[in-house]
Formats: sequence, C-alpha cells, structure tokens
Amino acid sequence: MPRRKRERKAEERGVGTYSGRWRSTAVIAAGALVASLCLVAAPAGAATKPTGTLTVETPGVTVLKQGTSDFKKGKSSQKVGIGDTIQTDSSGLAQITFQDGSLTRLDHDTIFTLDKLNNTTGKRQVDGTVSAGQTWNRVQKLSENETFQQKGNGATATTVGTAFVTKCSLPSGTAFTAVKTKKQLKKLQKSSKCDFTLVDGKLRLTALGKTVDVNRGQSATVDAAGNAGNPVTVPPDVFYNNQWILTNLDLDAKAGVAEVKGTPTAEDLKHARIDGPWSVTLTVTSTTGFRDLTNGSVKTRAYTFSGSGGGVTLTAQTANGSVTIPLTYADGVYSGNADLGLQNCELDNGSVSVANGIHTTQTVSINATSAIPAAGLWSANGLGGTVNETADQVAGAAGQCRTGSATFALTSSR
Repeated sequence: MPRRKRERKAEERGVGTYSGRWRSTAVIAAGALVASLCLVAAPAGAATKPTGTLTVETPGVTVLKQGTSDFKKGKSSQKVGIGDTIQTDSSGLAQITFQDGSLTRLDHDTIFTLDKLNNTTGKRQVDGTVSAGQTWNRVQKLSENETFQQKGNGATATTVGTAFVTKCSLPSGTAFTAVKTKKQLKKLQKSSKCDFTLVDGKLRLTALGKTVDVNRGQSATVDAAGNAGNPVTVPPDVFYNNQWILTNLDLDAKAGVAEVKGTPTAEDLKHARIDGPWSVTLTVTSTTGFRDLTNGSVKTRAYTFSGSGGGVTLTAQTANGSVTIPLTYADGVYSGNADLGLQNCELDNGSVSVANGIHTTQTVSINATSAIPAAGLWSANGLGGTVNETADQVAGAAGQCRTGSATFALTSSR
C-alpha cells in the first residue's frame, strides 16, 4: 500500500501523527498522570487532618503554623490544626470555631496553641494551651468519651460544662510583647499564675497530682510552680462585673447559644446578678417595743447594690440617713451587718428625751427570688430576705430610752 494511503488509514485510527492530536494526547496523558499522583497522595477514603476555623474579629492576629519558624498574619476562614499557635496583640481579637460548634475566643495579648484535635463524632477532642492572656471557651455537649481541655502552667482543666475562662497572667511588672518567631515563643516567660473560672457546668482541674473540682460560679488558681489552689466561690455581682465574661455571654446570646432562657431554676437564682437600685418594702414581723413599730407596719427604703473586684456592697437608706454595708455571699444569699451609730431617744410625742441615747445595729440577709434572661445572664427582678435592727441603751441614759429589736421581712421587685 502506498505510504500516503497508509498514513491516511493511520489518521483515521488516531495514531502515528505529529499534529495537534499528539499534543492533545500528551495533555490527556499528563492529566492522567496528575490524577494518578493525586490518587497516590490521597487515596479514596483517606482521612483529612482535623482543623478549626479562625475568625479575625479585629486586626492584630498572627498564626504560627506547625513546622514553620515565623508567625504570619492571620486571616478569617483560615484553617488551624494540631500544633498551630494563634496570637493576638494589644488590639487583636480572634475566634476558633470547631466542627461541632464549640469555640475558643482569644482576648487581646493572648497566645493559644492547639495541641490535639479530633472532630469525629463520639471521639471529639479539643486540647489547647494558654501561654499568656485569656480565652473564652463555649463547649457543645460532650459524650462520655469526648473531651475539651485547656492547659495553663502545667495544669489541665477538663470540662463537662458549657462555658469557662482560662486566664494566664505574666509576672508582675512584665508587659506582654507579641512574639514573631517560634524561637521567641519558646523563650516566653512562664505565667505567674493561671485562673480557671467556670461560668456554667462542671470543670475538673488536675495539677501535680492534685484534682480540684470547680463548680459553677467558682474560680481556681494554679501558681507558677503548678500548684492548684482550692476553688473559690465568686459572688455573682463580682463575677458578672468581669467585662470579658459579660462580653462573651452577650456574644453567645446573640448567636443563639446562651444557656439562660425560660424560667430560672432555684440554682439559677443563686447565680443571678442583683446590682443596681431597688425600692424595698420592709414589713415588721416581730418587735420588742423598739421605736414606734408594731407587727405588720411597713417601711419603704431605697437600696443600691454594687459589685466590683473588691466585693459587693449595699448602700441602704435608714431612718436617719444611709449606711454602706459590705456583703458576704454564700449559696445564693448576700449577708452583712452595719453599725447605724447613735440615735436620739424619743418620747411618744416625738420629743427628744436623751440625745444620742441608744446605739443601733442592723443585719441583712438578701437573695434573688426571681430573674429574667438579659444579655446571656440571669438578672434578678425580685428580692427577698430579712432585716434585723437592735437598739441598746447607752450608759447614762438613765432608763429613759426604749431599747429592743425588730425583724423585717424584705421584699422588692423591678
């Protein structure tokens, strides 16, 4: 057969030419090779590495990826995985969201490393370490074999609850400086203490062989040597004076994941915030001739509660002025006592028989009786309790002063 005829036959079969068909065949072959390589690198059914998703809330967030030596600018929707370190500077705020909806938020000047991560249902695990700063952790319901843990100063906090805070403070006088390299991260000065605070649920803290169970509304501290202290109950009006807690409760509430909703339980009322002004009604339930009081008589007074790092105080209106009473808190009840000072002894007609003839003291015991959800926390809208006043005769009053005591039932609503 003539050569040209053989070539035409070959073209019809699609072989043996140096035209564009070869290039097409080469491209197909190369594509097949790439696909083959991909199959070798990631065979069907191979598990992908678990990750969380970073959200940069405000600029100033950097990420040190595992296996790299320098921190790089963090970006929203960036995936972070095991061994990655996320850092915020003095202006930065960040959030890591995990596949089950659990999350960790980083405050300003915070360094957080993701140590372990498993997104498999029934085996979920999130382990992280706070080297400096503070985090907010909102945890979805876990099964028996699932864990959400956070470390600080060598201690491990394991939660079966829903929300907790880890705060690690640098030694006094040491200012936080954002690190830029893995080498600098390793040289970061160890925290002087780490506080683990439980907003809701249960938290178990393990440090140097000691186990501490932290309950709702409590905080436990681990010192620089890794020793864990006993849990301390924080009064709600001090607890909820913490701006980091307030901000995150509000954010969670707006995202629809707040645990405060519906009607509060008796336990919820123990953790309700009562701060601010109240108009209270004091009804006499018993009296022993004190002043002109009789059983069932009513007094109306203005009370104001204030919470701060120093504790909770009550500024209470009295019969002849006002007094500020430091309050203690235990199992949902605020209590305190005050010296109301010296008062005049008055006759039935209201005239003064002896100036400054009696010395009066007062004790209070107050608790929330009802509450409503507000920005992710319980805010009391009803109070109950008792107030006791006692009047003792001052020496030299010559028996002209009517001493005694009175007990009032306190009620209030707003």
